[in-house]
Amino acid sequence: MATKSTAFAQQLDQFATQLNTAMSDSSQQAQLQQLATLIKATQTALQNVSASQTATASAVNSAIAAEAKSLNLTTEQTQALQQTTSATMTASADKQSAALSPLLTQLQQALTQLSSPTTAQGSQQLTGALTQLTGAANQLASANTQLATAGSKLTSGSQQLANGIDSALVGNQQLTQGANTLNQGISSALPQVTTLTDGIAKLSDGANTLNQGVSTLNSKSGQLENGADTLTNGLDTAASGTSQLASGTTTLNNGVTTLNNGTTQLSTKLASATAQLPKLNYDKKQSKAFASPVDLKQIDKDKVPNNGTSMAPYMLGVSLYVGAMIVNLMFDAYTPRKRPTSGISWWASKAAIMDGFAVLAATIAFFILTGLNHLSPINMFQTWLMLVLAAVAFMSLVTWLNLLLGKAGSFIAMVLLVVQLGGAAGTFPIELSNGFFEAIHPFLPMSYVVSGLRETVMIGGSAGSSMLVLLGIIVVFSLFNILHYTRLKARMTDMDFEEA
Repeated sequence: MATKSTAFAQQLDQFATQLNTAMSDSSQQAQLQQLATLIKATQTALQNVSASQTATASAVNSAIAAEAKSLNLTTEQTQALQQTTSATMTASADKQSAALSPLLTQLQQALTQLSSPTTAQGSQQLTGALTQLTGAANQLASANTQLATAGSKLTSGSQQLANGIDSALVGNQQLTQGANTLNQGISSALPQVTTLTDGIAKLSDGANTLNQGVSTLNSKSGQLENGADTLTNGLDTAASGTSQLASGTTTLNNGVTTLNNGTTQLSTKLASATAQLPKLNYDKKQSKAFASPVDLKQIDKDKVPNNGTSMAPYMLGVSLYVGAMIVNLMFDAYTPRKRPTSGISWWASKAAIMDGFAVLAATIAFFILTGLNHLSPINMFQTWLMLVLAAVAFMSLVTWLNLLLGKAGSFIAMVLLVVQLGGAAGTFPIELSNGFFEAIHPFLPMSYVVSGLRETVMIGGSAGSSMLVLLGIIVVFSLFNILHYTRLKARMTDMDFEEA
C-alpha cells in the first residue's frame, strides 16, 4: 500500500505541473486552481499515510524483536511473529488499495485527456475531463477522508499491538517468575525425593527381611511346636512343684510352730534353772567346770624341727637322679664282657652292676642323713625303701635313654632333670606353680619320690601309692632295656668278640 500511495502521489505531482501549464492557456483558471489545490492536498495526505505506514511497520517489527529477545524466543519464532503482523497490516492496506483503485483510474484518464488539448475539440475534451476530474477529485476527497480514518485506525491498532506486547512482556515476567518458583520447588523437592527413594529402598529391604523372617519362622514352626510342648510340660511340672511347695510350706509352718513351742519350753526351763542356781553350793572345782567346760589339747602331728628336714625329700630325689646320670656317663651299659646268650642275660649283667650301685647309693644316703645329719624319719624302714625304689627307677630310666639315643639320651636326661626341679613340688606346693608345671606334675617320677618321702619322714601317712608308681617305672623301663638288648643280640656277629 505504501508503494502504491507513493506512485500515486508522484502521478498527482506530474498532473499538478500540467495543470499549472494549462492554466496559462485556458479560461477555466478558477476551476483548475481549485483542482490543483485539491490534488496537492491529496498528494500530501498520501505521502503522510505512506510515511506513517512505513514508520508503523518498522516500529512494530522493532518492538516484536525486542519483546522476542526478552522472552528468549528463537529466531524462527521471532520471524514467524513478524510475518504474522506484516500480513495483518498488508491485508488492511489491500482494502485501502481496493478503495483507491477506481479513483486512480479516473485520475489517470483525466490526466491523459488533459495532456493533449490542442484544438477546440480538445477544449471540449478538456472541459469533459475537468468535469470527470472534479468528480474524481470529490471521490478522492472522500477517499482521502477514508485514508485518514484508516491511518488513524492503523495507528490505534499499532498502539493496541504495543499494549498487547507489553501485556505479553508482563505475562512473560510472570511466566519467568512462575518458572523460577517451579525450579525452586523442584530443587526443594529433590532432597525429599531422594529421602523418599531411600525410604522406598529401605522399605524394600525391610520387606525382603520380613519375607526371610517369615520363611525362617515357617522352617522353625516344628521347633516352635516342640518348644510349646516342652513349655506345656514345664508348666505341668511347675504346677506339680507348686503343690509340693505348698505342702513343704505347710510342713515348714508346722516346724516353725514346733520351734516356737520348743523355744518357749527352753525359755521356761532356763528361767526355772536360773531360779534354782542360787540354791546350789559352789566350790572351786564347780566354778572351773562352769568356766571351762571343755579341755583343749593341741597335738602337732606333722612336726618338722627345721628347714633341712622339710627339704630332705626333694634334695634326696635330686641327688639320686644325678647319681643315675653320673653312673651312665662313667659306666659302659652297652658293651658286654663276653658274648651274651640272650637279651635278658645281657641286661642282667649290666643291671646287676648299675642297679646295685643305685641300691648302695640310696643306703649310704640314708645312713648319712640319719646318722650324721640327725634326720629322724617317722618310719625308718619305709624311708630307706623309698630311697632304694627311687634310685633304681631313676637308673632304669636314664639307662634306657642312653641305650636308645646315645649322647643325645644323656642330654634329654639333663633336660628332664630341669623339668622335674620345677614340676615335682619340692620347694612349694604345686598349686603355686604355673599351669605348665601343674599339667606335667602327675607324669614326673620325682613327684612321687618327693610325695612318698614326705609321708615317711614327716607326715607319717601311707606311701604305698608312691611306691607302686616307682615300682611300675622300674618294671616298664627294665622291659624296655631287655627289648633293646634282645634287638642288639639278634644283629651281633662273631666278629664283635676276640678269641680269648
